[in-house]
Amino acid sequence: MKDRLSESEERELIRRAKAGDDGARNRLWEAFFPFAVTECRKQAELTNLDADIAEGEAALAIPEAIIRFDLRRHNRFSTYLAYRLRGAITAASREHPAGRGPQCRLSHPGASSMCQRAMCLSRIFPRR
Repeated sequence: MKDRLSESEERELIRRAKAGDDGARNRLWEAFFPFAVTECRKQAELTNLDADIAEGEAALAIPEAIIRFDLRRHNRFSTYLAYRLRGAITAASREHPAGRGPQCRLSHPGASSMCQRAMCLSRIFPRR
């Protein structure tokens, strides 16, 4: 499986993923996850965020970006994904100040926004 997608392949996969094709969504995730992790690690270093949290944000940002990507604009998906990743890392760095480890409060009433997004995405993309 090749790593890079052409612009036409990318747009077709996004179109299919938005229509509910799990295979297309998974292919996009596989193609862009290394890019997302690299970008999140760069941003995490600038904000003193733990690398594990950054990788989690990368994994969560890809499906969100697929859903919100506007095919009518003529941008590459990686450009839009980088924008979404910067926002996700900024939000995570506010939620997890330097020196505090990852805290998942998923089972508690005041669950963190990262955990809430993970729950939301698990409803959108259920495991089969």
